[in-house]
Amino acid sequence: MQQIFVDKPLKLNEIYEFDEPKAHHLVHVLRISKGTRVRLVHDFAYLATIDFINGKVVAIVEQIDENFNELPCDLILVQALIKKEKWELVLQKASELGCKKIIPLITSRTIIDTKRFDQKKIRYEKILLEACQQCKRNQVTQLADPINLNNLDIKADLKMVAYESVNYQAQKISELINNQKRIVIVIGPEGGFDAQEIALLTAKGYKCVSLGNKILRSETASMYALSVIGELAK
Repeated sequence: MQQIFVDKPLKLNEIYEFDEPKAHHLVHVLRISKGTRVRLVHDFAYLATIDFINGKVVAIVEQIDENFNELPCDLILVQALIKKEKWELVLQKASELGCKKIIPLITSRTIIDTKRFDQKKIRYEKILLEACQQCKRNQVTQLADPINLNNLDIKADLKMVAYESVNYQAQKISELINNQKRIVIVIGPEGGFDAQEIALLTAKGYKCVSLGNKILRSETASMYALSVIGELAK
């Protein structure tokens, strides 16, 4: 069943009219026909049936979908900016794994020009939307503007950074997850964090966590950490 995020709250038995771009996409790209059942979402989900009225593409809202396909916690990924293809992969997979918000991080070893990020933000938000639609989430992952490590200020019940060193005792994620409502995980760039950056993060209350005994690429580390947190937080 096709899922579609809509731009306003819905009510039972109302007729929701799609705007021109969405109507065109439904009819000419997805080939949706009259009578097709769809899932409409604006925080809450409804099941509806496609119809064509006076030349307009509409959906008749019929029933509430009780499935709330979100994690029981707000999961925030602070991801150091990495190369384009890898960054887009992180956006897609983090959304599929239930991440509520992604905050791009600028570090001493970040090699991406933030001006290019601004130019690509519409594309990035489209990737998030399509990923959340594909896996039937009830919310679209939010994408923040890039932020410097010094300005990173997030309130959360649990704050973690993936980092291992003889100078810091890294814990397992499983040792820290305990019904927290808001969880943050920070993942560094390909070259990793430098010692001063980790000192700054730990001073801000971030706990160092281990992702196993293998050296993972930045995008792999994000997917691994989000998968583990998502499973433990259920």
